[in-house]
Amino acid sequence: MMQQQYPSQLLEKAVEEFAKLPGIGRKTALRLVLYLLRQETADVEQFADAVKEMKHGIKLQSAARQLDHLRGRERARRDGY
Repeated sequence: MMQQQYPSQLLEKAVEEFAKLPGIGRKTALRLVLYLLRQETADVEQFADAVKEMKHGIKLQSAARQLDHLRGRERARRDGY
């Protein structure tokens, strides 16, 4: 673990986890964490539940097929089919 930069271990851990996402550095991770801290607890719990349900309920290949299907539908609608 890196040297703690923030006053709270909980804040540090949350920043570290968000910073693991692609394209998210520590500054953006901190902004996201602070944003979540300002939200209602129920909203943050709903967000966390949605991420957990997505991870446990969707297989990566299934998600890729579903995205391909949606993209195909979008192309067909755009092309007038």
